[in-house]
Amino acid sequence: MGRDLSLAHGQEIMQSGNSIDTAAKPEDMLLSIVESGIEQVPPEFIKPPHERVSRLDSEGPHEQIPVIDLAMLDDKGAGKRQVLAEIVRACEEWGCFHLINHGVPAQVMDAAMDATKRFFALPAVEREKYRMTKIGGKGYGQAYVGKAKDWNDRLFLTDFSGEEEPNPDRGCAFSYDLVLTNPPGAQEALASYGEAMHKLVQITLALLSEALGQTPEFLSSKLPSLFGTVLTHYPPCPQPDLVMGLAPHEDGGIFTFLQQSNVLGLEVLKDGRWVPVQPVAHAFVFMVADLVQIVSNDRFKSVTHRALAGPIARTVMANFTATVKDAVIQPAPELCSDRNPPAFRSVVYKEFLKYLGTTDLHVHRLEAFRLRQ
Repeated sequence: MGRDLSLAHGQEIMQSGNSIDTAAKPEDMLLSIVESGIEQVPPEFIKPPHERVSRLDSEGPHEQIPVIDLAMLDDKGAGKRQVLAEIVRACEEWGCFHLINHGVPAQVMDAAMDATKRFFALPAVEREKYRMTKIGGKGYGQAYVGKAKDWNDRLFLTDFSGEEEPNPDRGCAFSYDLVLTNPPGAQEALASYGEAMHKLVQITLALLSEALGQTPEFLSSKLPSLFGTVLTHYPPCPQPDLVMGLAPHEDGGIFTFLQQSNVLGLEVLKDGRWVPVQPVAHAFVFMVADLVQIVSNDRFKSVTHRALAGPIARTVMANFTATVKDAVIQPAPELCSDRNPPAFRSVVYKEFLKYLGTTDLHVHRLEAFRLRQ
């Protein structure tokens, strides 16, 4: 992780037009505000009526997002063909799926989630020692879009500013930028988690490539991958209908792996309705992001998603995969033809991120890059 890191949702939040308040007082952090015993939502978190959750658009029975079992890859014949077919269907129809038997050990996931929850349970004075010191840097901070803050606090394990030099003493293939010495044992738990997630990213890039009918190296050749993690805590909210845990959006990278706790809160948009994503123990929610939609020439869809606030605290671990700033993002020529011409114009990733960071529209932003036939 070094100066060229420009990761998906984490990076775009830092661009002008969105905010991180690095000069806020400790009591201005949401978790500290909640811990003070509030009974009403502070004005700065209240969303305009049109941005609040409408319970009507998610009422009634829902089809659940697909579940894909990587244990079937043990069968290199029919099993693998079935996995690839399921990935195609999920990415075309949903833009997301639950991934199980993915190779990240359950004990590694549990230890990392426990470390995350223990961090947010630290006294405010201890959390403040990790306060983010520069826009997009590693550490503890708030990120929000629009005029009202989203109802969450975050811990960035990865430096998203692009300014930090790589650590030359790293002894493994992957390491986070943040050194977390408190709570005890957190650094070790998160290091193991990051290494395992990094491996899963490489496996997934190959599977998505084959699902697109290409060689396993296809996406890696088009999009040199970079990886980072953001830990997000949604404190209990006394008036959840007035706020948004995380505003509706699509991620601006390659794809995202989300590890949920056992508290409901994530919703994805499917056919005009918001579908609650039920937590599945030791599964990841895989979400297609913008760059895969572009490179796949509009075949695999970047999923619109949001997070609700509620009366019970919720903690998640978001693992983002994106690419280097100077990468040229465009529909792959191998996936274009006379019958299926390019759907999007080419754009350099740093310019793409600049656009994502300056627009007030956080849903269907890819439309600005679509070529009209």
